[in-house]
Amino acid sequence: MAHLTMPREGTVRTSGDNVWLFTDRTTFKLSPGQPGGSVGGCQWTIMPMSELIYFEVVVLADKGALSIGVAPKNTPLRGHTGAEGIKSFGWTSKGDLLDKGKAGERLGPFTTGDIVGLGYNETGENVYWTKNGKLVETIRPVSKSFGELVPTITLEGNGSAARFNFSGDFDFKVKGEASRGGERRR
Repeated sequence: MAHLTMPREGTVRTSGDNVWLFTDRTTFKLSPGQPGGSVGGCQWTIMPMSELIYFEVVVLADKGALSIGVAPKNTPLRGHTGAEGIKSFGWTSKGDLLDKGKAGERLGPFTTGDIVGLGYNETGENVYWTKNGKLVETIRPVSKSFGELVPTITLEGNGSAARFNFSGDFDFKVKGEASRGGERRR
């Protein structure tokens, strides 16, 4: 399993008018108190050290909706991760699985205080999500032709915030390919 390198200058891309990316480059927030609703996206273009990637996100504040997933580099970040394009996957805090641009099944919601993990295994051709240390869903196959998929998040709602953990000490104990429980083949 790859521990992703910590984000460096130039490896994080944000989108939206009210986006705060903290100096640690792992904490992302939509500024509170802005008139109307806010939407912002963030994408980490850090390179994995193997074909099995896993990271976790601590939901610090859910003031609308969050979407956590993987998408190709330079995805527009205008909508929820997984909703834009046929080569992205995301899970929203409202409980929707977004699979290659379409709303899929309901996985159940997550909210403030939850730890959501995502694994991508290029060799095993799957993407999986965890919540608070337990496997939630595995989808396969994910074609190798998708190219490089990178960690991506979208926040909606003033004050929404999340912190990424790329370097280990994860809630979910990754054991190779996550293919037990909740698996769905396409």
